[in-house]
Amino acid sequence: ARQVHGAGSLLVEGPRGSAGPERREADILLSATPGLGLMIKQADCQAVIVYEPERRALAVLHCGWRGSVAGAIPEAVARLAAAFGAKPEAMHAGIAPSLGPCCAEFRGWREQLPAGFARFLVGGDHFDFWRLSVEQLVECGLSRENIEVSNICTRCSAEFYSYRREGLTGRF
Repeated sequence: ARQVHGAGSLLVEGPRGSAGPERREADILLSATPGLGLMIKQADCQAVIVYEPERRALAVLHCGWRGSVAGAIPEAVARLAAAFGAKPEAMHAGIAPSLGPCCAEFRGWREQLPAGFARFLVGGDHFDFWRLSVEQLVECGLSRENIEVSNICTRCSAEFYSYRREGLTGRF
């Protein structure tokens, strides 16, 4: 998929080529096909995985601040329920290393982010997008006990790519 920092999704039922006309814009990949790997790429944006073990349904998301604004997490949970009958209360989620509240500075946040996001301000112009994503998952019906956050900031940790730290960089 061509990731575009949105909430578009793509149901993947089998292997696809990495290039060509079938490549579509999507930041959410969904599948219930055993043995099929779903991959996204990211640097400071969050990689979120949502899994419902009974239905064996999986979503992987590329979710930066634009994806948070667009509702990528609620969209992924809703699509898992609609496509596979997955139950939010049975889902588990994980949030990979990404830009942490220590480094998620948004000077123009009043113009870029919805007013409701202000509750995730952690000082100055810094936001806790990890907490925002957890709250979005809980609002969708997931149990807090089923949500894991890496709490590793990509900008602070040299183990990961970071656009905020490096400018031009790779993706993982």
